Amino acid sequence: MVGILAFFLSQCESKGPSFGAWKAQADAVCEKEGPSAGTHLADAEDAVTQLNATDAWTEELLNTTATELMDAGVAMRRIVGSWRALDRPDGRGEEIDKLLQAGTATSSAYYDLADGISAGAPTEEQGNKLIEGAHSLAVQINELGLKECQYWFGTPEDVPLS
Repeated sequence: MVGILAFFLSQCESKGPSFGAWKAQADAVCEKEGPSAGTHLADAEDAVTQLNATDAWTEELLNTTATELMDAGVAMRRIVGSWRALDRPDGRGEEIDKLLQAGTATSSAYYDLADGISAGAPTEEQGNKLIEGAHSLAVQINELGLKECQYWFGTPEDVPLS
C-alpha cells in the first residue's frame, strides 16, 4: 500500500517541460518575433546614429528617433512576454529569470532613452543603460544556448560594453 502511494505521489510532482523543449519554444518565439523586432531594433539604431550625426536637432528628428526607440522597446517587451508565458523546466528558474530580467531591462532602456530624446535631452547614462541591457541580454541568450535568439540579438561579442 505504501509503495503504491509513493508511486502515485511521485507521479503528481511538477512535470515541467524538459530544458530542451523549453529552449525550442523560446527559440520559436525569436523565430516568430525576430524579423519584426530586428527591424525595429535596426531602425532605432539608425535613427540614433542619424541624430548623433546631426549638429542641429529638429523636433521632427527628435520625435522620429524617440518613436523608433519606443517601437524597439515594445518589440522587446513582446518577446519577453512570450518567453514569460512559456512553461518552465524544473530546476532552471534562476537562469530563465535572468533572461527575463535582461530582456525587461533592455526594453525599459529603450523607453528611457526615447523619453530623454523626446525631451531633447538624452543622457549618457540612458545610452549606457541600453548598451548594458543589450549586452546582458546577449549574455543570457548565449548562456541558455538560444541559437535563433542569438541570430536576432547577437552574442556577447556582438554587443560590447564599450
